[in-house]
Amino acid sequence: MYDAILIVGFGGPEAPEDVLPFLENVTRGRNVPRGRLLEVAAHYDHFGGRSPINDQCRELIAALRRELDERSIHLPVYWAIATGIPFLRMRCVKCALTV
Repeated sequence: MYDAILIVGFGGPEAPEDVLPFLENVTRGRNVPRGRLLEVAAHYDHFGGRSPINDQCRELIAALRRELDERSIHLPVYWAIATGIPFLRMRCVKCALTV
């Protein structure tokens, strides 16, 4: 018997003002030049100044929730956003929310 389902995602910035702080956090201690961070930050402009990964996780969780409900499986689904390299080194879990 299971107690819950945990979805762990790398996460990403939700708004343009979050992009550079996100990249600084992810690359902390790696001596990435500021210019390179700014280049990478510009890539987020293609997605409206945010990462698409969080919306993809939300869509996955919603689909999973529907499937569980259709099968009368009553398990909570938790979403944890971890920064760092998942499974190798998770620096911090930013949030965990019940869906």
